[in-house]
Amino acid sequence: MSDFKHYFGVEPSDQNALDLFAGEWSSQPPRNRPELKAGVTPLFDDPRISWAHHRLIDMGLEGGVAGRDVLELGPLEGGHSYLLDRLGAKSITAVEANARAYLKCLIAKETFGMPRVRFLLGDCLMHLRTPEQRYDIGVACGILYHLTNPVELLELLAARCEALFLWTVFYDPEFVAMNPVPGAKFSEALQLETCLLYTSDAADE
Repeated sequence: MSDFKHYFGVEPSDQNALDLFAGEWSSQPPRNRPELKAGVTPLFDDPRISWAHHRLIDMGLEGGVAGRDVLELGPLEGGHSYLLDRLGAKSITAVEANARAYLKCLIAKETFGMPRVRFLLGDCLMHLRTPEQRYDIGVACGILYHLTNPVELLELLAARCEALFLWTVFYDPEFVAMNPVPGAKFSEALQLETCLLYTSDAADE
């Protein structure tokens, strides 16, 4: 953080806080704050979270996110956390492993207001391996493809959450073969086995 600005000799503002990471933001501020400038991706207005909320209702979860304890993995800059808070979640525990992303989440919480969100810095797998951690809903949007063993995360989420919303990109070998630059980022396929046997009953014991 050699270029991190340590002093602001100007009038206090929300833009100052965002400018601590000027040029690093992915997320565009919420549409109700058009005066603020950060990134360009509308994650604070992402329709995927509203879609998940309504799908949960359609599947019989009364109220959807509202009134539920939610676990969010990989909040990035807090955009989805903000939306979950606005949907009326009872609590949102958002676990982020990247230190700079975590700090941006804290800035977003202070700037845009997320009273029911608690951001945690650390490894989500280690958090989920703790048996007493239980949630009504798990949200993992854009994290599975970062893991070497995503099956373990899926098993842990299934054991700790009553309902899940997952979103991810996937590996297409034909696409990679036809695009040499993206293909250079992939190693040979690895065969993995998991021996986790978590169930909801076992987690209660």
